[in-house]
Amino acid sequence: YKELGAEYLESRKKDRQIQHYLDKLRELGVELNKEKVA
Repeated sequence: YKELGAEYLESRKKDRQIQHYLDKLRELGVELNKEKVA
């Protein structure tokens, strides 16, 4: 049962990392678009 909880936490951590990564990409994309427009 503990292992299941650990696995769940691990997958949650991955989700958060992915979300963080996507946010970073979005920020970079916005900056790139600004440069293109400028």
